[in-house]
Formats: sequence, structure tokens, C-alpha cells
Amino acid sequence: LIHFYKRLRMEDMVGEWKLENRDSNFGQFLQCRRVNWFLRQMMTSSKADVEYKLSEDKGTFTKVTRSMMRTSEYPMPTEGEFCPLKTLSGEQEFGRLMETSGGNVILEMNYVESGENAATISHKVEDGKLHVSLKVLHSYGRFPSLIYVYSSCGNNEIHTD
Repeated sequence: LIHFYKRLRMEDMVGEWKLENRDSNFGQFLQCRRVNWFLRQMMTSSKADVEYKLSEDKGTFTKVTRSMMRTSEYPMPTEGEFCPLKTLSGEQEFGRLMETSGGNVILEMNYVESGENAATISHKVEDGKLHVSLKVLHSYGRFPSLIYVYSSCGNNEIHTD
């Protein structure tokens, strides 16, 4: 009898990550995400590092964002849709986490009122770095991808299989 252990790609992301590089069009991305001017100014003028946690039962995946100004936690169920209490736009959104066979963890967020895509965020760990690609479908077309690159803070367990 052979048992196959399916490791979650989310497990690759667990640990602390330091922001290494962010595209210069971050402010435009936030504007397309309907983020108010004041919050956009705060977010574009600071750097935030992230930590990802996976609950012991693997039912909740939490993103912790740390900057000089604040620390925030964003818990997400690993299965099914969810509605976060707070959103960047201040509008009600619903989302879903998915893992792809290509090793990506995808977070898709949509506006409750219209069903329109708010953002699609793809995460992948490659060569010890966390690559995050953010896309938004705006009423006038798809916004170009925004790329973040995070380096491991050294306490992350890197899986290879």
C-alpha cells in the first residue's frame, strides 16, 4: 500500500518575508483597487514585510503585515469562500484561496455588489524568494501585473519536491 502525501503550497509560504522589491506602479494598482487617496499615500510611502501562518488543522491561512506604522492580520479559510471584515476599498468583497498544480497559491477577490473582480493575487516560492503578482480587472481593462519579491528572513522551512 502506497500513501501519497499532498503538501499544501501554502506551507511553502509559512514564515517571515522581508520586502526586497516592489514595482513602481503600486499606487496605480491601489487606485484601481478603489483605495482612498490618504491610505494610498501611506501604503506607497512605507515598506511592509509579511509573515504567513497556517493553522495546525490547515483550515486557516493568515497573512500578517508589519510596517513602521502598524501590524495587521488577515485570516483566510483554506477552503471555500470568505468575506473579510475589512477590505482595501472599504467595499464588501468575497474571496477564495486556491492552489494550482503549477505551485501557485492564488487569492481571488471580487466585489459583493457587482461580482466584478477586485484583484487576483498569485504567490509562488522560487529559489528561497516569495514572488507575488497582483492583477486587477478594471472597467477599462486589465491593469498590468504588479510584482513584489520577498526574501526569506531565515526562519522559513524551504520545501523541495
